[in-house]
Amino acid sequence: MAIQQPAPRDLPPGHVFAPALATGSLGILLSAGLHALGLLGPLDSMLAALVTLDPAAAAAVPAWIVWLATAIFAYGLAIVLLEIPGTWRRMIIWLSTLAVVMGWLPVAAISGSHAEVAAPAVAVLWSGICAIIYAARHRMAADDDQAPEPAAPDGDPPTQQSSDGAG
Repeated sequence: MAIQQPAPRDLPPGHVFAPALATGSLGILLSAGLHALGLLGPLDSMLAALVTLDPAAAAAVPAWIVWLATAIFAYGLAIVLLEIPGTWRRMIIWLSTLAVVMGWLPVAAISGSHAEVAAPAVAVLWSGICAIIYAARHRMAADDDQAPEPAAPDGDPPTQQSSDGAG
């Protein structure tokens, strides 16, 4: 039995701020939970070993900068993904943001620092997935702007009215 996707007009209306706040917060909480469990440390060490010759000699980027970047990327990405039209555009923005976060690693290595990118990367992955799924299951205002207008009942295309109200 195939699952049918409802027509865009049948989807519930979507919002931006509350879902962005929720998805961004969940991305940060997932990153913080994985950090508290000690699962992000080995991942950061492995990534640092890929780009630096001596990871032990590199100065660490302060933790507050890493968590501030995590929050900015998690909330910012969720807001942007819910504000732009089209699933394809959302996927491109999501993957581009992930590339920017991962690009922080070699830039920090060139400057002689060791950046912990696992927390922001996990937050970007999770907030992006959640925001894309939310937008796919709701009728977003940005998507409504891109949808063609429905035809009139007699099959004629809708007519444009002038600003003075005379057809």
